[in-house]
Amino acid sequence: MRTWNCLNPTQIIFCENCARNFDYRVYGRRALIVCGARSARLCGALDEVRETLETQGISFVIFDRVENNPRVETCFMAGKLAREERVDFVIGIGGGSPLDAAKAIAAFAANKYPDAESIYATDVPHALPVIAIGTTAGTGSEVTQYAVLTVQTASTKKTVKSPSLFPKVALLDPRYTATLPLRLTIATAVDAISHCIEGYCSVRASSYTDAIALRSMRMLSTALRKIQGGVLDDEVREDLLQASTMAGLVIAQTGTGFAHVLGYMLTFFEGFQHGEANAQFLTDFTEAMGIARPDKERAILHALGLSSTDEMRAWMRDLIPTRPHLTHEKVLQFTRISEQSASLKNSVYVINSDELYGFYKQYADQ
Repeated sequence: MRTWNCLNPTQIIFCENCARNFDYRVYGRRALIVCGARSARLCGALDEVRETLETQGISFVIFDRVENNPRVETCFMAGKLAREERVDFVIGIGGGSPLDAAKAIAAFAANKYPDAESIYATDVPHALPVIAIGTTAGTGSEVTQYAVLTVQTASTKKTVKSPSLFPKVALLDPRYTATLPLRLTIATAVDAISHCIEGYCSVRASSYTDAIALRSMRMLSTALRKIQGGVLDDEVREDLLQASTMAGLVIAQTGTGFAHVLGYMLTFFEGFQHGEANAQFLTDFTEAMGIARPDKERAILHALGLSSTDEMRAWMRDLIPTRPHLTHEKVLQFTRISEQSASLKNSVYVINSDELYGFYKQYADQ
Protein backbone atom coordinates (compact mmCIF):
# COMPACT_ATOMS: atom_id res chain seq x y z
CA MET A 1 0.00 0.00 0.00
CA ARG A 2 1.33 3.43 -0.93
CA THR A 3 1.21 5.98 1.86
CA TRP A 4 1.64 9.74 1.70
CA ASN A 5 0.86 12.90 3.59
CA CYS A 6 0.38 16.46 2.43
CA LEU A 7 0.94 19.84 4.08
CA ASN A 8 -0.04 22.94 2.11
CA PRO A 9 -0.76 25.64 4.69
CA THR A 10 -0.41 28.65 2.37
CA GLN A 11 -3.59 30.54 1.55
CA ILE A 12 -3.59 31.26 -2.19
CA ILE A 13 -5.44 34.33 -3.43
CA PHE A 14 -5.36 34.53 -7.21
CA CYS A 15 -7.12 37.57 -8.64
CA GLU A 16 -6.60 41.02 -10.01
CA ASN A 17 -5.78 43.66 -7.36
CA CYS A 18 -5.44 41.04 -4.61
CA ALA A 19 -2.37 42.81 -3.17
CA ARG A 20 -4.33 46.06 -3.04
CA ASN A 21 -7.37 44.55 -1.37
CA PHE A 22 -5.68 42.33 1.20
CA ASP A 23 -5.93 43.28 4.88
CA TYR A 24 -2.32 43.18 6.05
CA ARG A 25 -3.30 44.25 9.58
CA VAL A 26 -4.03 40.59 10.34
CA TYR A 27 -0.26 40.08 10.64
CA GLY A 28 0.77 43.17 12.56
CA ARG A 29 1.51 46.87 12.41
CA ARG A 30 5.05 46.95 11.04
CA ALA A 31 6.38 45.14 7.98
CA LEU A 32 9.65 44.51 6.21
CA ILE A 33 9.21 44.60 2.42
CA VAL A 34 11.78 42.42 0.67
CA CYS A 35 12.43 42.86 -3.06
CA GLY A 36 15.08 43.38 -5.70
CA ALA A 37 16.33 46.73 -6.89
CA ARG A 38 14.16 46.97 -9.99
CA SER A 39 11.44 44.46 -10.88
CA ALA A 40 9.04 45.10 -7.98
CA ARG A 41 8.99 48.79 -8.88
CA LEU A 42 8.78 48.23 -12.62
CA CYS A 43 5.69 46.02 -12.45
CA GLY A 44 3.90 48.36 -10.03
CA ALA A 45 3.62 45.88 -7.18
CA LEU A 46 5.83 47.78 -4.75
CA ASP A 47 3.95 51.05 -5.13
CA GLU A 48 0.58 49.35 -4.76
CA VAL A 49 1.67 47.52 -1.61
CA ARG A 50 3.15 50.68 -0.11
CA GLU A 51 -0.04 52.64 -0.76
CA THR A 52 -2.16 49.90 0.77
CA LEU A 53 0.01 49.63 3.88
CA GLU A 54 -0.10 53.38 4.37
CA THR A 55 -3.88 53.39 4.02
CA GLN A 56 -4.14 50.62 6.62
CA GLY A 57 -1.86 52.44 9.07
CA ILE A 58 0.98 49.91 8.80
CA SER A 59 4.54 51.22 8.94
CA PHE A 60 7.21 49.50 6.91
CA VAL A 61 10.89 49.25 6.03
CA ILE A 62 12.04 48.36 2.52
CA PHE A 63 14.98 46.03 1.94
CA ASP A 64 15.63 46.13 -1.80
CA ARG A 65 19.12 44.67 -1.97
CA VAL A 66 18.22 41.07 -2.85
CA GLU A 67 20.53 39.77 -5.56
CA ASN A 68 19.69 37.32 -8.30
CA ASN A 69 20.41 33.99 -6.60
CA PRO A 70 20.46 35.64 -3.14
CA ARG A 71 23.40 35.02 -0.86
CA VAL A 72 22.80 33.56 2.56
CA GLU A 73 24.89 36.40 4.02
CA THR A 74 22.53 38.98 2.50
CA CYS A 75 19.55 37.31 4.15
CA PHE A 76 21.38 37.12 7.48
CA MET A 77 22.04 40.86 7.33
CA ALA A 78 18.41 41.62 6.45
CA GLY A 79 17.20 39.39 9.29
CA LYS A 80 19.25 41.47 11.70
CA LEU A 81 17.65 44.59 10.23
CA ALA A 82 14.19 43.08 10.75
CA ARG A 83 14.94 42.46 14.43
CA GLU A 84 16.33 45.96 14.92
CA GLU A 85 13.27 47.48 13.26
CA ARG A 86 10.95 45.23 15.32
CA VAL A 87 8.85 44.19 12.34
CA ASP A 88 5.89 41.87 12.81
CA PHE A 89 5.89 40.24 9.38
CA VAL A 90 7.69 40.11 6.04
CA ILE A 91 6.30 40.86 2.58
CA GLY A 92 8.27 39.37 -0.30
CA ILE A 93 7.72 40.88 -3.75
CA GLY A 94 9.29 39.38 -6.85
CA GLY A 95 10.36 36.15 -8.45
CA GLY A 96 12.13 33.26 -6.82
CA SER A 97 15.08 35.25 -5.51
CA PRO A 98 13.14 37.84 -3.46
CA LEU A 99 10.59 35.28 -2.28
CA ASP A 100 13.24 32.78 -1.17
CA ALA A 101 15.13 35.62 0.47
CA ALA A 102 11.99 36.81 2.27
CA LYS A 103 11.51 33.36 3.80
CA ALA A 104 15.12 33.12 4.92
CA ILE A 105 15.02 36.66 6.31
CA ALA A 106 11.88 35.76 8.27
CA ALA A 107 13.80 32.83 9.76
CA PHE A 108 16.86 34.89 10.61
CA ALA A 109 14.63 37.56 12.18
CA ALA A 110 12.92 35.09 14.48
CA ASN A 111 15.97 33.02 15.44
CA LYS A 112 19.30 34.44 16.59
CA TYR A 113 21.71 32.34 14.58
CA PRO A 114 25.37 33.12 15.37
CA ASP A 115 26.25 33.41 11.66
CA ALA A 116 24.65 33.02 8.25
CA GLU A 117 25.50 29.40 7.52
CA SER A 118 24.24 28.21 10.90
CA ILE A 119 20.78 28.11 9.37
CA TYR A 120 21.86 24.94 7.56
CA ALA A 121 23.15 23.24 10.70
CA THR A 122 20.01 23.45 12.82
CA ASP A 123 16.25 23.35 12.42
CA VAL A 124 14.20 26.47 11.75
CA PRO A 125 11.77 26.23 14.66
CA HIS A 126 9.80 29.33 13.75
CA ALA A 127 9.82 32.35 11.47
CA LEU A 128 8.02 35.64 11.09
CA PRO A 129 4.87 35.42 8.96
CA VAL A 130 5.60 35.84 5.25
CA ILE A 131 3.24 37.22 2.61
CA ALA A 132 4.48 36.29 -0.86
CA ILE A 133 3.60 38.42 -3.89
CA GLY A 134 4.83 36.79 -7.09
CA THR A 135 5.90 38.80 -10.12
CA THR A 136 7.14 35.91 -12.30
CA ALA A 137 5.56 32.64 -13.41
CA GLY A 138 7.97 29.84 -12.75
CA THR A 139 9.46 29.64 -9.28
CA GLY A 140 6.50 28.40 -7.22
CA SER A 141 8.30 29.80 -4.16
CA GLU A 142 5.09 31.46 -3.01
CA VAL A 143 3.71 28.07 -1.92
CA THR A 144 6.81 26.15 -0.80
CA GLN A 145 8.75 25.67 2.43
CA TYR A 146 12.12 26.14 0.72
CA ALA A 147 14.60 29.00 0.56
CA VAL A 148 17.31 28.32 -2.02
CA LEU A 149 20.33 30.49 -1.28
CA THR A 150 23.83 30.89 -2.69
CA VAL A 151 26.53 29.67 -0.33
CA GLN A 152 29.92 30.96 -1.44
CA THR A 153 31.92 28.58 0.74
CA ALA A 154 30.22 25.57 -0.88
CA SER A 155 30.38 27.00 -4.43
CA THR A 156 26.72 26.18 -5.01
CA LYS A 157 23.16 26.91 -3.95
CA LYS A 158 21.82 25.16 -0.88
CA THR A 159 18.27 24.81 0.35
CA VAL A 160 16.85 25.73 3.73
CA LYS A 161 13.74 23.65 4.36
CA SER A 162 11.20 23.94 7.17
CA PRO A 163 7.40 23.95 7.53
CA SER A 164 7.81 27.29 9.29
CA LEU A 165 8.95 28.81 5.98
CA PHE A 166 5.66 28.25 4.17
CA PRO A 167 4.26 31.71 3.39
CA LYS A 168 1.05 32.43 5.22
CA VAL A 169 -0.50 33.95 2.11
CA ALA A 170 0.35 34.00 -1.61
CA LEU A 171 -1.09 37.02 -3.41
CA LEU A 172 -1.03 36.29 -7.14
CA ASP A 173 -2.01 38.95 -9.65
CA PRO A 174 -1.09 38.16 -13.28
CA ARG A 175 -0.80 41.90 -13.97
CA TYR A 176 2.53 41.89 -12.17
CA THR A 177 4.04 39.49 -14.71
CA ALA A 178 3.24 41.74 -17.69
CA THR A 179 6.59 43.57 -17.55
CA LEU A 180 8.63 40.36 -17.50
CA PRO A 181 10.74 40.24 -20.70
CA LEU A 182 10.00 37.51 -23.23
CA ARG A 183 13.24 35.62 -22.56
CA LEU A 184 12.57 35.47 -18.81
CA THR A 185 8.92 34.61 -19.37
CA ILE A 186 10.02 31.54 -21.31
CA ALA A 187 12.85 30.67 -18.92
CA THR A 188 10.65 30.83 -15.83
CA ALA A 189 7.99 28.74 -17.54
CA VAL A 190 10.60 26.10 -18.34
CA ASP A 191 11.65 26.20 -14.69
CA ALA A 192 8.03 25.41 -13.77
CA ILE A 193 8.05 22.50 -16.24
CA SER A 194 11.18 21.19 -14.56
CA HIS A 195 9.40 21.35 -11.20
CA CYS A 196 6.56 19.29 -12.64
CA ILE A 197 8.79 16.67 -14.27
CA GLU A 198 11.20 16.30 -11.37
CA GLY A 199 8.33 16.21 -8.88
CA TYR A 200 6.42 13.68 -10.97
CA CYS A 201 9.47 11.39 -10.91
CA SER A 202 10.25 11.86 -7.23
CA VAL A 203 10.26 8.93 -4.82
CA ARG A 204 7.91 11.10 -2.73
CA ALA A 205 5.37 11.60 -5.53
CA SER A 206 1.76 10.66 -4.84
CA SER A 207 -1.51 10.52 -6.72
CA TYR A 208 -2.12 14.06 -5.47
CA THR A 209 1.15 15.49 -6.83
CA ASP A 210 0.96 13.41 -10.03
CA ALA A 211 -2.41 14.88 -10.93
CA ILE A 212 -1.27 18.44 -10.34
CA ALA A 213 2.05 17.92 -12.14
CA LEU A 214 0.45 16.51 -15.28
CA ARG A 215 -2.20 19.23 -15.38
CA SER A 216 0.44 21.92 -14.92
CA MET A 217 2.61 20.42 -17.68
CA ARG A 218 -0.31 20.55 -20.11
CA MET A 219 -1.04 24.18 -19.26
CA LEU A 220 2.60 25.23 -19.50
CA SER A 221 3.25 23.48 -22.82
CA THR A 222 0.10 24.99 -24.34
CA ALA A 223 1.06 28.47 -23.15
CA LEU A 224 4.64 28.14 -24.40
CA ARG A 225 3.46 27.07 -27.85
CA LYS A 226 1.21 30.13 -27.98
CA ILE A 227 4.24 32.26 -27.14
CA GLN A 228 6.24 30.55 -29.86
CA GLY A 229 3.39 31.41 -32.20
CA GLY A 230 3.66 35.08 -31.28
CA VAL A 231 0.86 35.27 -28.69
CA LEU A 232 1.69 36.57 -25.23
CA ASP A 233 -1.52 38.15 -23.98
CA ASP A 234 -3.24 38.44 -20.60
CA GLU A 235 -4.74 34.96 -20.89
CA VAL A 236 -1.35 33.36 -21.51
CA ARG A 237 0.17 35.28 -18.58
CA GLU A 238 -2.67 34.09 -16.35
CA ASP A 239 -2.26 30.46 -17.39
CA LEU A 240 1.49 30.60 -16.82
CA LEU A 241 1.07 32.00 -13.31
CA GLN A 242 -1.58 29.47 -12.36
CA ALA A 243 0.45 26.57 -13.72
CA SER A 244 3.69 27.66 -12.09
CA THR A 245 1.96 27.93 -8.72
CA MET A 246 0.58 24.43 -9.22
CA ALA A 247 4.12 23.26 -9.98
CA GLY A 248 5.19 24.85 -6.70
CA LEU A 249 2.52 22.85 -4.89
CA VAL A 250 4.07 19.73 -6.40
CA ILE A 251 7.66 20.31 -5.28
CA ALA A 252 6.51 21.41 -1.82
CA GLN A 253 5.62 17.75 -1.37
CA THR A 254 8.23 16.03 -3.54
CA GLY A 255 11.36 18.13 -3.83
CA THR A 256 13.35 18.24 -7.06
CA GLY A 257 15.87 15.96 -8.81
CA PHE A 258 19.15 16.08 -10.67
CA ALA A 259 18.13 18.60 -13.32
CA HIS A 260 18.14 21.20 -10.56
CA VAL A 261 21.35 19.86 -9.04
CA LEU A 262 23.24 20.09 -12.32
CA GLY A 263 21.62 23.39 -13.22
CA TYR A 264 22.91 25.02 -10.03
CA MET A 265 26.48 24.71 -11.35
CA LEU A 266 25.61 26.64 -14.51
CA THR A 267 23.92 29.32 -12.43
CA PHE A 268 26.68 29.65 -9.85
CA PHE A 269 29.72 29.46 -12.12
CA GLU A 270 28.45 30.33 -15.61
CA GLY A 271 25.83 33.00 -14.88
CA PHE A 272 22.91 31.12 -16.41
CA GLN A 273 19.37 32.11 -15.43
CA HIS A 274 17.91 29.30 -13.30
CA GLY A 275 15.26 28.10 -15.76
CA GLU A 276 17.73 28.24 -18.66
CA ALA A 277 20.19 26.17 -16.62
CA ASN A 278 17.61 23.49 -15.81
CA ALA A 279 16.61 23.28 -19.47
CA GLN A 280 20.06 21.98 -20.39
CA PHE A 281 19.43 18.76 -18.45
CA LEU A 282 15.66 18.35 -18.46
CA THR A 283 15.53 15.91 -21.38
CA ASP A 284 18.43 13.96 -19.88
CA PHE A 285 16.44 13.72 -16.66
CA THR A 286 13.32 12.50 -18.45
CA GLU A 287 15.27 9.84 -20.35
CA ALA A 288 17.01 8.67 -17.19
CA MET A 289 13.73 8.33 -15.32
CA GLY A 290 12.42 6.26 -18.22
CA ILE A 291 14.98 3.58 -17.37
CA ALA A 292 13.16 2.80 -14.13
CA ARG A 293 9.68 4.06 -15.01
CA PRO A 294 8.97 4.07 -18.76
CA ASP A 295 5.33 4.77 -17.92
CA LYS A 296 6.37 8.03 -16.29
CA GLU A 297 8.43 9.03 -19.31
CA ARG A 298 5.48 8.33 -21.64
CA ALA A 299 3.12 10.34 -19.42
CA ILE A 300 5.49 13.32 -19.38
CA LEU A 301 5.82 13.36 -23.15
CA HIS A 302 2.07 13.03 -23.60
CA ALA A 303 1.37 15.90 -21.19
CA LEU A 304 3.86 18.09 -23.06
CA GLY A 305 2.33 17.17 -26.42
CA LEU A 306 5.50 15.43 -27.61
CA SER A 307 6.10 12.06 -29.22
CA SER A 308 9.68 11.33 -28.15
CA THR A 309 12.57 12.60 -26.06
CA ASP A 310 14.31 13.57 -29.30
CA GLU A 311 11.40 15.88 -29.98
CA MET A 312 11.58 17.12 -26.38
CA ARG A 313 15.28 17.92 -26.74
CA ALA A 314 14.64 19.87 -29.93
CA TRP A 315 11.77 21.77 -28.29
CA MET A 316 13.91 22.70 -25.29
CA ARG A 317 16.67 23.93 -27.59
CA ASP A 318 14.17 26.01 -29.52
CA LEU A 319 12.82 27.54 -26.31
CA ILE A 320 16.25 28.01 -24.72
CA PRO A 321 18.85 28.40 -27.47
CA THR A 322 21.69 29.38 -25.11
CA ARG A 323 24.20 26.56 -24.57
CA PRO A 324 26.99 26.27 -22.01
CA HIS A 325 30.60 25.71 -23.10
CA LEU A 326 32.57 23.92 -20.42
CA THR A 327 36.25 23.15 -20.12
CA HIS A 328 37.28 19.65 -19.08
CA GLU A 329 38.37 21.09 -15.73
CA LYS A 330 34.93 22.55 -15.12
CA VAL A 331 33.25 19.27 -16.04
CA LEU A 332 35.32 17.55 -13.37
CA GLN A 333 34.72 20.33 -10.85
CA PHE A 334 30.96 20.43 -11.42
CA THR A 335 30.74 16.64 -11.19
CA ARG A 336 32.67 16.61 -7.91
CA ILE A 337 30.41 19.23 -6.33
CA SER A 338 27.12 17.89 -7.70
CA GLU A 339 27.67 14.27 -6.64
CA GLN A 340 27.51 15.41 -3.01
CA SER A 341 23.88 16.54 -3.32
CA ALA A 342 21.27 14.51 -1.45
CA SER A 343 18.73 15.47 -4.14
CA LEU A 344 20.34 12.98 -6.54
CA LYS A 345 18.65 10.22 -4.52
CA ASN A 346 15.23 11.84 -4.65
CA SER A 347 14.16 10.32 -7.98
CA VAL A 348 12.85 6.95 -9.15
CA TYR A 349 16.14 6.40 -11.00
CA VAL A 350 19.36 7.37 -9.21
CA ILE A 351 22.18 8.33 -11.56
CA ASN A 352 25.76 7.25 -10.86
CA SER A 353 28.90 9.39 -11.02
CA ASP A 354 29.70 8.32 -14.60
CA GLU A 355 26.26 9.38 -15.80
CA LEU A 356 26.55 12.66 -13.92
CA TYR A 357 29.90 13.30 -15.57
CA GLY A 358 28.42 12.46 -18.97
CA PHE A 359 25.61 15.00 -18.62
CA TYR A 360 28.17 17.75 -18.09
CA LYS A 361 30.59 16.31 -20.66
CA GLN A 362 28.11 16.84 -23.51
CA TYR A 363 28.78 20.59 -23.12
CA ALA A 364 32.55 20.30 -22.96
CA ASP A 365 34.63 22.30 -25.41
CA GLN A 366 36.11 20.00 -28.02
